[in-house]
Amino acid sequence: MSKIIITIQQDTETQEQITGIDGKVTLETFMSLTATSILGMLHQTLDQAKAEEKADLKEYLFDQSNELFSSILNAFAPEIELRPDITEEAILRAELEIHKENKTKLEVIK
Repeated sequence: MSKIIITIQQDTETQEQITGIDGKVTLETFMSLTATSILGMLHQTLDQAKAEEKADLKEYLFDQSNELFSSILNAFAPEIELRPDITEEAILRAELEIHKENKTKLEVIK
């Protein structure tokens, strides 16, 4: 059996920081265990929510997780673009298209 010990030290200025990981485990195993734990916590949090809050909570948790994982990758390798296949122009075009669709929907409702 493998055992991983994560020591967290409270720092008043920078909040919590991982100060050490002890245990003989490969990076692949550590990442898999961590990801599985995060996924389990996301499901547990959603399961404990009221039915009428679940859809909004799920979207919130998704967005928060996405920001967290993106920030980890950016801190690890800032020189690598997260989505090199998506240009700023493509994003702007997609946003304009969504705006046009929403405007059309509003005009139909009126």
